[in-house]
Amino acid sequence: KLEKARENFKKANEKFKKANEVYKDRKEKFDEVKEKLKDCKDSESEECIQLQTEAVTRAKDFLTNSIDLAKGYLEKISAKINDNEAISEDDATATISNIEDGLAKLDEIQTSVDAAETKDEIKSSAKQLEKFWNGYKQKTEVFAGRIINDKVGEIVVRSEQLEGKF
Repeated sequence: KLEKARENFKKANEKFKKANEVYKDRKEKFDEVKEKLKDCKDSESEECIQLQTEAVTRAKDFLTNSIDLAKGYLEKISAKINDNEAISEDDATATISNIEDGLAKLDEIQTSVDAAETKDEIKSSAKQLEKFWNGYKQKTEVFAGRIINDKVGEIVVRSEQLEGKF
């Protein structure tokens, strides 16, 4: 079980790293289009209409990748919790259930991003994601803190056992 959990963590970590690289690339491309659009404020030229369409596409790509990044982070924490033997079964189950709820909410937001076709719909989806993540981020920090706390507790127990031997 422990070996499988470590393998799952390794996969989740790789997925997270890859999503982070893609995130940076898509953000850069989106920012480039956004800069070009500033010149089109009141213009209805063919080029500006094309840039607006491209901006919506780039924004959707960027939001999709942001969601993938958040999912990767949550999956990474979930894998670490499964890997940690110091966390009680009940705590692990409750935490993983909470993470799965977060993943489900991210799937809902992804559905709204996929359905978005206008700038306003994209903005609405982005606000949903921002609101969700700002509220959920604190929970993930608690999850990560619990993992660290349990690891430190495990180290203290081991050091006390070693101390008893000498």
